Amino acid sequence: MKVFKSESAKKEVYDSYEKLVEDWGVPVEERDLDTTYGTTHVIMAGDVNNPPMLAFHGVGDNSAIMWMENAKELAKHFRFIAIDTMGGAGKSVPNEQYEKSFDLVRWYGEIADSLKIKKTFLIGVSYGAYQCQLFSTAYPDLVEKMVPLAGYLAAEGYETSHFYMFKRMMKYLLPEALFPSRKNAMKIFDKLSGSSYDKNAINENIMDHFYLLIRNYRMQAQFVHKRKNFNPDEIEIFKGKSLFLVGDVDELALFPRAKQALEDFKMNFKIYTGVGHTINYIKPREIEQDIIRFCVGGL
Repeated sequence: MKVFKSESAKKEVYDSYEKLVEDWGVPVEERDLDTTYGTTHVIMAGDVNNPPMLAFHGVGDNSAIMWMENAKELAKHFRFIAIDTMGGAGKSVPNEQYEKSFDLVRWYGEIADSLKIKKTFLIGVSYGAYQCQLFSTAYPDLVEKMVPLAGYLAAEGYETSHFYMFKRMMKYLLPEALFPSRKNAMKIFDKLSGSSYDKNAINENIMDHFYLLIRNYRMQAQFVHKRKNFNPDEIEIFKGKSLFLVGDVDELALFPRAKQALEDFKMNFKIYTGVGHTINYIKPREIEQDIIRFCVGGL
């Protein structure tokens, strides 16, 4: 499975990835875990005696860019473990089994075994928010609490059409993604972010990396992931230990049926005003405090 458009494209992304990890501002340990589907890259920060927190990024990005704004603070309270999703734009390397028979649940189990996880907190952004839900239904005894960010409750009966989601995604990406440049990458980021976004507050290395991902990553590499929607019994498994955080102008996570699902299932959730899909870049300090408060002290 080819993740990047060329070897030189991969090198560009990897070099930038390493700069971003340096910008985390906290000592890290990086490891490549052997799994059925290839090597899974993880970045770990914080005291090894802190409770573990597994962190999942979204589609088209990676751990280095996703958690640059948050890793330093979260590592004060947790053994923060950021996972590059298999087939994503990070340093995990899929093998031939990935395309043939990738199983997210089996992959989670192998990661947990490799890291000797007995209990963990979960956070995830966008597609990572879905991964929190799937992990929690598959391994409920391993999960203390979870905080899905910029993601919807994947409930049966509350689905929206693939066409609707495709239109929303194209609204953010087009026409700029057809003509990759740093200027156009900035325009996409602007559209994703919402009105409360301060351009001057975003680290320049984030924007450089975002541009490289748009130019160099092959989104098809993650198409083998299969999604599911959860029935009421499955949602009950994680209902009491989850807090959904979402922006009020995030059309990818707070479409009408998504908000209805959160309300109908009486989920814990918080909506941020003027915030789009890039929620943990736009409100990093608030997001961190809400995560810590919920995971460590409850609501």
